[in-house]
Amino acid sequence: MSMNETWLPTELAASMLGIKPATLKRAYGHPKTGFLREGKHWKSGMYPNSPKAWCIETCKAELADRGYVFFGKIEAVKN
Repeated sequence: MSMNETWLPTELAASMLGIKPATLKRAYGHPKTGFLREGKHWKSGMYPNSPKAWCIETCKAELADRGYVFFGKIEAVKN
């Protein structure tokens, strides 16, 4: 794990990536088409019903490699 990684819960991760939470979950959950891997792109909590944490940087890179287009929020630049 790198010091430059940002791990966020599903709702915040999806918001940061500009995608729906269902899209993020579908990218790992489907047994045949899921491509996000545990330990690299996401990790589970301590218990089976604990929320997942998503690494924004690795998820974005993997999704971009697969053709996803991101529509994130643009923040105002202060001068």
